[in-house]
Amino acid sequence: MKKRILIASVMLLLVLATALVGPGVSPAIGASTLTVYYYTGMNRNTGPVSGLSVYLKTAAGADVASKGGVSGSATFTGLANGDYKVVSVKGASTRTDPITVSGDTPMDISCGKLTTDYHTGSSGTGDPVTGLSVYVKWTANNGDVASQGGVNGSTSFALLSGDYTVVSVKGASTRTDAATVASDNTLNVPCGKLITNYNTNNDGTAISSGSGTNVSGVSVYVKWAANNGDVASQGGVNGTTSFALLAGNYTVVSVKGASTRTDTPYTVASDIPANIPCGKLIATYYANNNKAWGMTGLSVYVKWAANNGDVASQGGVNNETSFALLSGAYKVVSVKGASSRTDSITVASDNTLDVPVARFRVAVVKPDFTAQTGVSVYVKIAATNGDVISAGGVNGNVDFSLLQSDNGGGAGAYKFIAVKGSSTAQTQASANEVPPPGLAGVILMIP
Repeated sequence: MKKRILIASVMLLLVLATALVGPGVSPAIGASTLTVYYYTGMNRNTGPVSGLSVYLKTAAGADVASKGGVSGSATFTGLANGDYKVVSVKGASTRTDPITVSGDTPMDISCGKLTTDYHTGSSGTGDPVTGLSVYVKWTANNGDVASQGGVNGSTSFALLSGDYTVVSVKGASTRTDAATVASDNTLNVPCGKLITNYNTNNDGTAISSGSGTNVSGVSVYVKWAANNGDVASQGGVNGTTSFALLAGNYTVVSVKGASTRTDTPYTVASDIPANIPCGKLIATYYANNNKAWGMTGLSVYVKWAANNGDVASQGGVNNETSFALLSGAYKVVSVKGASSRTDSITVASDNTLDVPVARFRVAVVKPDFTAQTGVSVYVKIAATNGDVISAGGVNGNVDFSLLQSDNGGGAGAYKFIAVKGSSTAQTQASANEVPPPGLAGVILMIP
């Protein structure tokens, strides 16, 4: 009777063990070994996949053993011969592979290397796109698998075989591309070069080669059109610069001093030019457009009309000067000594501003109307008595070209003073009352 009970107990234990381990696996603790390999290369020492968690299960799905932090390979010992499943996990990626264990059993899990390439040309040519962050996600659940920051041109990931999504980020720009990894796979992420051109012979559509003047001292900001976020920038640009970017739609913000303009959209898919509208502002200072009656010693200040901020300036201007500028509305402040005037102009191509100038001839005479000699003549602003220009050693007469008034009170009404020894004479005249193409006359009498 006791013998029968013992046999029944043993049989029950065998049934329970079989149920726990599953069909096809011997219930006895065995001496077999399973080594699971994770390499991207053909041999088992090239391109190990790291950061893995490996779970060994029976064919029925019961847990047998597990290992974390696996890099390249994982070994399970003391196994009974039979059928198992190996579940491999890297981040959100996962794959399940069956295996029959018998003795020392090796197992190669399908893996591959994903190389992401970022160049403005095709197949690794052209300029590299720099400063990228690359995120690899498992397509099935959009979960994170691997990432790399500070990528310049290319990077690679050792992964389990399967379908992935690659999210590429440069500043505020981003794009998502699909990739299937089975061996060594290269994903050429679409990129392009945006070439920004700043030349005065440019209406925004074309630049005539070899002509025009480059706009200098420009700061260029490239933004992602979808969110207006910053992507790349370059300061001190003289004429042209370029940016290697992810393919997509961009906005270009160009800044020169206080002037600014925004141009959009530019769709970058290969090498494309962004010909930013620019122009040349030519300021001339000739009385009645007579080249012989020019003004000298001027200081010229160009301001952005929208905010009155400084854009460019030039001192010591004689007769005329020019400025290469972004297209837009400007104010030109012309200064000669204490005199000044402000004019408005819109720059779109080569635009000339003929600043109003009057020509005066100052005659210094004796009471008999013969020429007085050795005289010093001073021109001042009548309202403020500020100095504008002077001439010494005048014998008889001297000519001055002066700014006309802009109704701002800075110029227009002038005071003319003649000095010889202790004798002086003065008068006042308006530069706005000189009819073209005339020459205004001022007579000062000194005994």
